[in-house]
Amino acid sequence: MLYGWICWGEKAALERTEILHAPFLKVTLHQGRAEALTRRRVRQAGRKLRKLGITQVVLPGNFPYREFLEKEGVFPVGTLSLRSEIAADWVRAALAGKGMAPSGVKVAVTAENLTAEVVRTVTELSLRHRFVGLSVPRGGEELGRRLRREYGVSLGLDSGAVERAEAVVEFTRGEKAGSLLTLRIWDETQPLPELLLPPGQEEALPADADRGQLIAALRRSGAVKQVSVAAAEGMISGT
Repeated sequence: MLYGWICWGEKAALERTEILHAPFLKVTLHQGRAEALTRRRVRQAGRKLRKLGITQVVLPGNFPYREFLEKEGVFPVGTLSLRSEIAADWVRAALAGKGMAPSGVKVAVTAENLTAEVVRTVTELSLRHRFVGLSVPRGGEELGRRLRREYGVSLGLDSGAVERAEAVVEFTRGEKAGSLLTLRIWDETQPLPELLLPPGQEEALPADADRGQLIAALRRSGAVKQVSVAAAEGMISGT
């Protein structure tokens, strides 16, 4: 899949380029002083990208004009799959950043369906924490039996499992309040943690691009095989 990449520059341009050998159609826009002119340029860029069959783009960081692209049928690269992929490591890094031992923290996962991403997250968390709860409409009992059989760990599947949790990973919107940490996978407005790439790849990333969108695109393109989470305080806010 060919992604678009919008960036600011002195001279407008449209060119095919590569980042870590992944192809992108790069659109350089000049951000003038007149707000109306900049908006018009953004819409023109969106119209041109859509005409070329590109509907997902990597935007500059803190890009304020995304609504004008969306009106033309062009959207930022989604980060939901990336968020799902790093969920367990995100929890561990956030707890470590707060000086807390992950193994002693009660964790719960909420989801509407037992997808592969949910199963992976629950499994990884179960191997790191003494107590892991799971709230899912169906399939929880079967997963619990499998984890007990393969790893000797138990899942909390009762109605109070989420209420007892101090850290919650939400694959679907939840209503629990008072958690020490809440990771909302479904909410792409929640800031991502600091993501680390393998040595030799970091310097190839453009500094002005939205990092989460870019890494998500590179992961889907197969250009980046591994992403890790750096420990830092305040990566996940309390509810």
